[in-house]
Amino acid sequence: EDLLTGTVTPLTDGASYSFTMDATTEIVGERFILHATTPMPFTVTDALCAGSASGMVALEVPEGPLDITLADAFGNAVQTANDVQAGTFTFDGVAGGNYIILVDGNTACGQITADITILEPFVLEAAVEGLMASCPNTADGVLNVEMLGGEAPYTFNWSNGSSEAAIMDLPGNYDLLVTDANGCTLALEGMEILSGDGPIAGFE
Repeated sequence: EDLLTGTVTPLTDGASYSFTMDATTEIVGERFILHATTPMPFTVTDALCAGSASGMVALEVPEGPLDITLADAFGNAVQTANDVQAGTFTFDGVAGGNYIILVDGNTACGQITADITILEPFVLEAAVEGLMASCPNTADGVLNVEMLGGEAPYTFNWSNGSSEAAIMDLPGNYDLLVTDANGCTLALEGMEILSGDGPIAGFE
C-alpha cells in the first residue's frame, strides 16, 4: 500500500507498481506498507469408500468475511460458501479427486488458492472360486471368496449363516454381503455350488 497516494496493489504473480518521488521532499515516516495475509491451515479427510462423497476439507479461517470456493481440477465450482467468518469452516460430502480451494475477500494478497487431493480406496471387488459337490445331497461343495480393494479387514455374511471367506455346503445358490473396515459393502448374489453325479449303481 502506498500511504502517500492510497494505492493498494495486490501482490499476485507479475504484479507491478510504479511511483514517483520528489528528491526535495522531506521524508517523514514510512511510505509503503506490505500487508500479509494470515496463513489459513486446512486438513483433508479422505473418502471412506470408492465413488462415495464422504471426504471432507476443514479450513481454519483467521478472519472474515471470506468467500471460499471448492473447485475441481478444471476450475469448476463444486461447493461455494459466502461471508464465511473466523473459525473452522468445513466442506463435507466431497468425493475423491483433485481440487482447488479459492479464497476471496478480506485478504491482503488478492485471491488465495491451494491445491488439495482427497484420496479414496480402490473399488471393493471379489474373486470367487467354486468347487462342485461330489453328490447331489453331499455338503462338500465349496465357494471361496478373495477380496480386492476396499480396506481390510473384511466381514462376511453368507445366506447360510457362515461368517468365513469360504463355505462348504450342499449344491445350490448362495448370497454374500461383504463389509470392509470403513463400512463399505459389496453384495454378491446367486453364487452357485454345482453338483456332481455321484456314484452310479448297476445290477447284472
